[in-house]
Amino acid sequence: MKCTSTASQERRGHTLLEMLVVMAVITTVATLCWPAVRGPLQKSRLREAGKQLRSELAGARLKAIESGSSQWFQFRPGTGDYRIAATPAASRGTGIPTSADDEELEELVLPEGIRFCDPEQFGAMSLEPESESSHDEAAWSKPIVFYPNGRTSDARIRLAGEPDLWIEVSLRGLTGIATVGTVEHLEEIEELEELP
Repeated sequence: MKCTSTASQERRGHTLLEMLVVMAVITTVATLCWPAVRGPLQKSRLREAGKQLRSELAGARLKAIESGSSQWFQFRPGTGDYRIAATPAASRGTGIPTSADDEELEELVLPEGIRFCDPEQFGAMSLEPESESSHDEAAWSKPIVFYPNGRTSDARIRLAGEPDLWIEVSLRGLTGIATVGTVEHLEEIEELEELP
């Protein structure tokens, strides 16, 4: 004969109060850990953006060598927009490729939250996107040209991410090879600029 008293029955579930306490503990731990997790995630995204840019620069160099025609690289400071184009015949005199006369213009975008820094103002790296009204031809950077012999000009391109992180992609003119630096904090570059 089986005893069916409530005292001897096994407990099969959790009370609502117990579940709420567990959820509160999980939420508190997640809130406290998020800043520690966010930094490495942002650094990783910035490194990947640097590698993407390095790959695009290498591709533009290779295309210039293979096609025998110069390739142009430009970016829009304050945004993640950049473009690569063959030297269009109509703009060879001006030095600026335009979408109107170049069917080989390739417009690309960095990952969300990553922006190009203004080369004239490395210390004032704003993470805010520029307004839509500033998206004209004058807003593009000076072009970096890849020549058919594999050469280009020396350049430093800085990418900014949140929170106050940046990375530099350096381009060596003689060889046309791009390298990606390490992720740095904005305060470190400001300290370097203050040194005599």
